[in-house]
Amino acid sequence: MKTRQLISSRILFLLAAILALTVIPQGISAATMYLPDVTAAMAKPAYWSAKEPAPDEVLATPEEIREINQAIIAGKGTGAWDMSTWSKDTYNGIERNASLKKAAESDASYTYSGLGAKYKDGVKLTTYAEALEKLYQPLIDNCQDPDAAASMPTLYAICTTRTTLRSFPTDQPLPDDPSDPDFDTLYLTAVSVGEPLILRGKSADGKYYSANTSYLGGWVPAKDVAICSDRAEWLAAWNFSDDQSLVVTTDKIYTEDSNYAPETANRLLTMGVRLQLADRADWAGKISNRYAYNNYVVWMPVRLDDGSFKNQLALISEHCDVNEGYLPLTAANLSKVMFSQLGNAYGWGGMLTSQDCSGYVRDVYRCFGLQLGRNTTHQNAQPVRKWTLTGMSDEEKAAIIKELPLGSELLFSGHAMLYLGHEGDKLYVISSVSNLVSDGIKLRVRGAVINTLDITRANGKSWLTSLDTAEIPFYAEKAESISGAKVAAISDAAYTGEAITPKPAVTLEGKTLLEGLDYTLSYKNNTAVGTATVTITGCRKYTGSVNASFRIKSSEKPVELTLAQTDYTYTGTAITPAVTVKANGKVLDASSYTVTMPAGRRNVGTYTVTVALKNGYSGSASASFNVLPKGTTIKKITKGKQSFTVKWKKCKTKMSISRIAGYQLQYATNKKFTTGMEIVKIKKYSKTSKKIKQLRSKKKYYVRIRTYLKTGGKTYYSAWSKTKTVKTK
Repeated sequence: MKTRQLISSRILFLLAAILALTVIPQGISAATMYLPDVTAAMAKPAYWSAKEPAPDEVLATPEEIREINQAIIAGKGTGAWDMSTWSKDTYNGIERNASLKKAAESDASYTYSGLGAKYKDGVKLTTYAEALEKLYQPLIDNCQDPDAAASMPTLYAICTTRTTLRSFPTDQPLPDDPSDPDFDTLYLTAVSVGEPLILRGKSADGKYYSANTSYLGGWVPAKDVAICSDRAEWLAAWNFSDDQSLVVTTDKIYTEDSNYAPETANRLLTMGVRLQLADRADWAGKISNRYAYNNYVVWMPVRLDDGSFKNQLALISEHCDVNEGYLPLTAANLSKVMFSQLGNAYGWGGMLTSQDCSGYVRDVYRCFGLQLGRNTTHQNAQPVRKWTLTGMSDEEKAAIIKELPLGSELLFSGHAMLYLGHEGDKLYVISSVSNLVSDGIKLRVRGAVINTLDITRANGKSWLTSLDTAEIPFYAEKAESISGAKVAAISDAAYTGEAITPKPAVTLEGKTLLEGLDYTLSYKNNTAVGTATVTITGCRKYTGSVNASFRIKSSEKPVELTLAQTDYTYTGTAITPAVTVKANGKVLDASSYTVTMPAGRRNVGTYTVTVALKNGYSGSASASFNVLPKGTTIKKITKGKQSFTVKWKKCKTKMSISRIAGYQLQYATNKKFTTGMEIVKIKKYSKTSKKIKQLRSKKKYYVRIRTYLKTGGKTYYSAWSKTKTVKTK
């Protein structure tokens, strides 16, 4: 591995862990605790996958994933390459020694000054010269192969035990803080069981090999790898087809214990490990001294006592989270895999049998066959669907992020995370975090957690403000255009007074596209009668847009008209009752209809109000109201012998048709006017009194009066006056 690559890798790992965590976080529940604005429900993968428009829809086919992998390998700055293309079976060991020494010297200087690894047995080395002498020079010297020659064979190896690549060939810690054994700058990256390595050079003590993986280089412990007999055996051990593979889809599984087959017993297999399924013709009877019921039979790489490679049959229990071939890349599967490391320890460079931020992201996507870069710089350089967020406001960034699918990668310098979704304005991510700041307090998180993007860093900036890149790893860099999509004909719609939003079927090259997953819909002129437009705009893996139109037709609806009241008393001015208009039982706004009031509605009579719907509705209704003559009041009732005399106030108001015709005087022996009730008609308007005779003596009577007027063949009566009583003599 080149010196600059080694230095770049360690810079990025360091930037991912810059804060010291010292206090207990908030959000404590009875069983566990969560960061602010995170609930227990949010810690379940289904909570987030259910928010996706089609959680079980395949987001990228195996062929599309292979194309993205090829683009990543061909891309500049991704750190990825195709190991199957390596064909240099020999190398110059002397030149290799010189190259490794130069790289080690550069790494020593950088590790001391850049990463702060300046402690020997807990004692701080105050100058680089002192550190070089007491700490780094022995490590540099150990980078030299004592058997180096002008022509040496390239060794092809397979990782047999989950291990790590290191910057120097040693297990001696290189801490930036001697009190923190869980953070060691020596580590570069984890290497999983079954991964291929190319070895060129060994350490002076023979305990390490200078190794390259498909994504990074460094020193690997010799005890953790097995040397293949030749390149052909090496290729066969890992370069098998996807349909022959068994993939680990959770954080860790272990093979079963066995005294009979200790080589394959209790083997740790981490997320993304890919083993070859044994063909049924390759085995029969017992394996590892037992039958294979409810087990997968796989070829497990084994290191023999002499360091050579052997493929040995082994069993993996059916209950383990594994999949035959890569998992289909769906939102539901993505969410499940993303959450399988939730709560795990943070592992800088793969230490602690765990992962750091970019290692976590890489592990997740390995389960689906995507081979992402190893560190944040590599992942930022990947030629996938991408948005550059630098220079944007928080609001602009949030608007883009809210449209991204679950599993999108968000990055700022030194940290990578996966997007979960949003709750209102809160944006949620999951990542393996060294430390962060919550409510102004530095938290030593050191684990895989869920948090919002408004949480802050040590520099006081929020994660959202710090973001510089958003990308969708499973979509190609160049978005497909949706402009050639076919939109199914949209049926005419009836006017409703509200926006009409049809959901047309959209296909592109025979594939049915899904709203929210492949495109969004927007509408124009979709309320009024006429021609409306729907615009289908590509999102996520698609770009561009296509328009379709539909008609909104006038619609006749059952109309109901209700007047505020039906009887009004004459006032000399026109009466205009308030109206309520309903269509199909719904009260309409006044803008949806026209009201026609009749003329002359100040005079006594009956008048009809008409309403007609508009703005796309057709239909009408009418209702009538009465203008009644003005009434009068009883001034005085004088009792007499078997009689009484009533005096009332003369109605002076003039009607436009005529004066009122006269009065009706009503009396009875009970206040409900149901017993002994009589009505006396007084035809002269000018009269103001009336004597009622031939009554019962010493009897109480109830009396009231009203006016009347006949017009248009109909007699109209005023309201009755207040009732008064009198007792005859």
